[in-house]
Amino acid sequence: MLYFAAVQRLPVAVALLIQYSAPVLIVVLGWLQGTPVRLVVVAGAAASVLGVVLVVDPFGGGGNGAMDAVGVALALAAAVCLAGYYLISAVPTPGSLRSRW
Repeated sequence: MLYFAAVQRLPVAVALLIQYSAPVLIVVLGWLQGTPVRLVVVAGAAASVLGVVLVVDPFGGGGNGAMDAVGVALALAAAVCLAGYYLISAVPTPGSLRSRW
């Protein structure tokens, strides 16, 4: 629902790009919890954030005007929800095939 609200204010590609930055949020969460993060993961996350900033152009220097702040906030909220989905789905449930391996 947050993604569709973001699409009403942003181009579809930009909203998707922000939403699919969810793995970077998982890396940051792990780091905040004290999980050791390898340098290659940090480099990949930094490259991802830089790519999002270059495409989204939050400062409006690309000639097409600044991005809608509410749309960006909605897309970021969708990214947080997607990161939560990834984390919840990674936990094996009792009786599932993954819990038996």
